[in-house]
Parts: sequence; structure tokens; C-alpha cells
Amino acid sequence: MFGKRKKQRVALGLQPKFMTYIVCIIVLTSALFAGHHIHKLDTILTRELEEKGQIIANSLTYNTKYGVMTQNTKILNKLLAWIIQEEDVGAAVIYDVDGVVLAKKSRFKQNIPILVIKK
Repeated sequence: MFGKRKKQRVALGLQPKFMTYIVCIIVLTSALFAGHHIHKLDTILTRELEEKGQIIANSLTYNTKYGVMTQNTKILNKLLAWIIQEEDVGAAVIYDVDGVVLAKKSRFKQNIPILVIKK
């Protein structure tokens, strides 16, 4: 009653094959350009963030000299409160020469690890 049906192959002409080839090239080229653009943007934003961080750190270094020398935590906490208002600053810590924390502020509720960069 029901016989097996043979698979029928549909022969594509030259034009659909050519169009498929061209579309694949366009999609791959677009993906490559998008990947390059995303990588370049990431590199630029990272560099700008590092530069802004360096400027803020230099400013903080200059403004905290007196507070660190006298170990006046009240002055240092005021300076950190000012720095922490910056949009790109998440946390800031001021250490003395011996590595003792003089002041620390964070805009986050939980305790986050602070990265210490030594020159």
C-alpha cells in the first residue's frame, strides 16, 4: 500500500549557488570587521580607564602627603570620600610606608579584595 519513496534531489542552478557564496562572504567579512571593532574598542576603553586611574592616583598622592605623614585618618577619610565619588572608582585604600592601612573606602556593600600596585 505505502511504498518507499525515493529521495528526490533538487538541482540548484548556478545563480542560487553564486548568491549563497556571495552571502557567505559578506557575512564572514562583517563578522571579522565586528570582531576587530570590538577588540579595538575594548583596548581603547581599557587604556583610557588606566590613564584616568593614574591621574586620580597621582592627585590622591599629592593631596594625602600631609595626612599620611601625620597619620591623620580624619583628613584621609575625607579625601577618600571625595575620590570615591568619581564614576570609575570602586574602592580606594591609603597605606603608610610599612603597609598599614590608614584609610579605606568602598562604594560596595561587601568586602572586596583591593589590588595593591607597588612601583
